[in-house]
Amino acid sequence: MKTKFLYTIITLISCIYCHATPNPETLRSPQNQVFQFCCDDTFVYSSTIRVHATTYLWIPENCKKLKGLLVLCRNVTEHTLVGDLRIRNVCAQNDLGILWCVPSFFSTENKDPSKSVQFLQHIIDNLAVQSGYTELSIIPWLPMGESGHLLMVDQLLDAAPNRCIAGIYVKNAHYFCKNRTTPILVAVGTSQEWDQNKIDIRARWKDLGFYDSIIKEHKANPYWPISLLIDGGSGHFDCPDWMIEYFAEYIDTVSKLRLSSESTTLRPINYETGYVTGLPLPKKNPVIAHQYKSDSKEDNFLPWFFNKSLAQKSFTAASINWNAKSQLPANVFQRNN
Repeated sequence: MKTKFLYTIITLISCIYCHATPNPETLRSPQNQVFQFCCDDTFVYSSTIRVHATTYLWIPENCKKLKGLLVLCRNVTEHTLVGDLRIRNVCAQNDLGILWCVPSFFSTENKDPSKSVQFLQHIIDNLAVQSGYTELSIIPWLPMGESGHLLMVDQLLDAAPNRCIAGIYVKNAHYFCKNRTTPILVAVGTSQEWDQNKIDIRARWKDLGFYDSIIKEHKANPYWPISLLIDGGSGHFDCPDWMIEYFAEYIDTVSKLRLSSESTTLRPINYETGYVTGLPLPKKNPVIAHQYKSDSKEDNFLPWFFNKSLAQKSFTAASINWNAKSQLPANVFQRNN
């Protein structure tokens, strides 16, 4: 009897603790991987490009009418993001569905963005009929992609700018769409796993030339709503918990600002209510997050954020020891004679 009582107390304490401090297993439990609807489609992009896509749709449990759709495809980090409780919670709060395509509707070989939009629209129309949420066919999208699917975000932003709430680029200094009006978040790692045999990997993580390139591009497009998040020293496929939390806050913020219950037309961005900050990077002057000032010249071309919270968290994320010595894992083998 005492043993059973003790077991009950331990179990109760464990449940309370787990509820108070969710662990990664809880945040990405099998329950969070459930999608209510699925469809298969094939699209002929050209005589040499034929793509078969399987698409899964998640709709928040208590959602009566969808306002928008988070669009992700197949790559390394997306599988975690579509089933993470924090992402799903903000989608539920804003009546966003999640569309996850595995295999992807997107082809890196296709260079015509309008065809990517055409195939995606065809998939969504089918799911609108299947799910009974007919508004799927006309609601706005929020494309989010990593690695090769950064190009998917490019194509949707360029071919359907009036349909895109924002764009999120995960783990690369990529912003090559022509669109300079739709808000984007660029999340960058500084230890990319490409061409490592062509460079000194001990110094690569301190190569931040992309920052100057973004500032230069921002000067050419003064009202470009580009937010920047730097995960210093991380690799191309890393997506730590704090970054997922940042994505969730960004999705929540941009959805509340741009979506309306009355119309599918996106609300415009008021650039001058945003915040700017100069990130604390090597050989750069850090600038504390402050509200955009129309009469400030240089500060206006720094990374831009919807609010002070996002700006400060980006500043904090970049506040690492950039003078630290490179740390490389190594294996030592001892041969016994």
